[in-house]
Amino acid sequence: MHALMRTSATGRFAAAYLLAGLATLVFPLLGAASSLAVSPTSLTFSPDDIAQGLVLHNRGGEVFRAQVRVFAWDQPEGDDRLEPTDRLVASPPFVTIPPGEQQFVRIVRRHAGNSEEPREEAFRLLVDELPINEEAPPPSTVTQAPSAGLRFKLRYSIPVFINTPSDSRATVRWSTTGPATETLRVTATNTGSSRAQIADLRVLNAEGASAATQDGLVGYVLPGVTRTWSLPWPTSAEIPAEIDARINGERRSQSLSARDPAD
Repeated sequence: MHALMRTSATGRFAAAYLLAGLATLVFPLLGAASSLAVSPTSLTFSPDDIAQGLVLHNRGGEVFRAQVRVFAWDQPEGDDRLEPTDRLVASPPFVTIPPGEQQFVRIVRRHAGNSEEPREEAFRLLVDELPINEEAPPPSTVTQAPSAGLRFKLRYSIPVFINTPSDSRATVRWSTTGPATETLRVTATNTGSSRAQIADLRVLNAEGASAATQDGLVGYVLPGVTRTWSLPWPTSAEIPAEIDARINGERRSQSLSARDPAD
């Protein structure tokens, strides 16, 4: 799934910065359709994996040039933040793909964790399309913050997870605040050992009818993180009674009067 957004990429940003609502993102800056296809749309490393692969396919009629970088991803106070990292490296970091061709990019794990019981760590792989008539940035920019002085036309942001235990599971506890002024605040707390990808969110009233919905990808909640979203709430609707959402592809419901989320 992707979200679409217009933005400017000519400014400079600090090495640590915030991005709201990261999903698998595509930012077409010039209003043209993307000529790039990326697969897969997320990567997961088991504790024993050293490398994973990403395929970039140029579906357009012109040469495609891109820079590939990896950033550590966390969610302090529920907001997405990316920071430079050397835990994962993209090889090659710059690609030039002729029309109709594809490029394989290896994502290599460089440093193992120190914990005897590895925990899941989250990263973002950014693929930025570069203007074809400009020289490639020097290698030093590979560890700079996203958009640090670079001009790009399109961006893919792909979630990457490492040290994911085979038995890991997201455990999401829901709560609501309001409704007030026709807005309901819906909060998800992930107390599990792995990320929760939340999609197709529905808030049901006491009659079991959907009173507020958000279709498609809502967002990720990393382990130990609490995030809140605001949804329109009809003035005629009763107090919310149940949350229903797809979590990591699995439909789950929780009664808001229940002490623990239903699995």
